[in-house]
Amino acid sequence: MHDLRYGLRLLAKNWTFSLTVTLILALCIGANTAVLSVVNAAMVKPLAYPEPERLAQVARLYSHDTGLMQTNFDGWAWETIRDRAPALEAAVYRGAT
Repeated sequence: MHDLRYGLRLLAKNWTFSLTVTLILALCIGANTAVLSVVNAAMVKPLAYPEPERLAQVARLYSHDTGLMQTNFDGWAWETIRDRAPALEAAVYRGAT
């Protein structure tokens, strides 16, 4: 009990330092909580799809003078692919040789 009274007396004596430390701790704890919430929502939680491991990206690869280029399909091209192949089960990957 004596140590508690001594600690409170020192806090009251240096109240500006105590207030500064308390504000810095509150700011750091708040920033840490915000960053961890974003990381949890973006990377840790599973996607809100029934089978997220089946998601894929449709892209076109072509050779160019500067190297291998990739372009994503626009909405019109994706709708055409979707209408002609409603259930894509396999993908063909040809790596750059």
